[in-house]
Amino acid sequence: MPIWKDKTKNWNDDTIASSETKAGSFRLSIHRHIAYEPDVWLTSCAHIFSQSPLKSKGLQEAKFEAESKLLAILEEAVSDLRRGDY
Repeated sequence: MPIWKDKTKNWNDDTIASSETKAGSFRLSIHRHIAYEPDVWLTSCAHIFSQSPLKSKGLQEAKFEAESKLLAILEEAVSDLRRGDY
């Protein structure tokens, strides 16, 4: 299970606004954004996806959903490489 580090807290209270983990050379984050409703988590992973909204509202659930999203994309890429579908 990845170790997540809480990076920022909201200015008006102590709730987490951003958290990130590393998976090999990938840096996966969940975060809030002013353009979205306050209870919407987004996930980003450099060169893979950026500010992708998550369905999860809770912090732990959003972390798991972000991990699952990255894993699904990587598994599909590996599968494509093995089949020669690129």
